[in-house]
Amino acid sequence: MSFFDKMKSGLHQVKGKAQHTVEITKLYTQIQVKKKDLQQHFAKLGETVYQSSGMGKQKVESVDDHQDQMVKLCREIAHMEEEIEELEQEMYRLKGDKQCRCGSYVPQEALFCSRCGHKFAAAYGQGDAIVIDPIRDRPNDDRQGPGPT
Repeated sequence: MSFFDKMKSGLHQVKGKAQHTVEITKLYTQIQVKKKDLQQHFAKLGETVYQSSGMGKQKVESVDDHQDQMVKLCREIAHMEEEIEELEQEMYRLKGDKQCRCGSYVPQEALFCSRCGHKFAAAYGQGDAIVIDPIRDRPNDDRQGPGPT
């Protein structure tokens, strides 16, 4: 393989990683925008609840009107939470993270969950290195030295 072929291959790898990073960043940005919208919906819901209580300066005209608005806001909030969850799952999938049984996501190479402490089974090639002692791990008939007496 020539120098230029190696360079071309390396550039393709860099391009792929850059596109991967851009995709993750786009998802992260979408999540943050949706979370901001979610907070605005919660604030509007709180304001509506307060207005319907009758304790504010404004007179309550119809509790039913407020109740309908609260139900609508709650449905919108639930839908937004589902959208955020889907985007987060896609982002974690792209990052290669794994999900713990507690629901949090951790890096693929993690041995323990940082949230609940759950121990993950170490996949081959992860965790501590396998140490092979050539003397100890040889079959019995190949060992040299004094045997048990």
